[in-house]
Amino acid sequence: MIADLQLPSLIIHYEDYETRFDATTKRIFDFLELSPVGAIPPFFAGKQYFEFFSHDEREAAKKIVERIADGQTWNLVQRYFE
Repeated sequence: MIADLQLPSLIIHYEDYETRFDATTKRIFDFLELSPVGAIPPFFAGKQYFEFFSHDEREAAKKIVERIADGQTWNLVQRYFE
């Protein structure tokens, strides 16, 4: 849809916050043409939520995302399902 409508987009990976927090938040604000209001809350890296979902639920989520995502999107998000 983004390509079809020629909408601007910005790709941010979760890891970007861990390795380049300040630069990543600046990219987001610049993309949105906004300025931060107040302090940006700290980012705590390494959070995992595996305990909230069974293996079968995670596999089901992977299958649905893989099925509905186009090739480019799947290439960007598949790392989160490995």
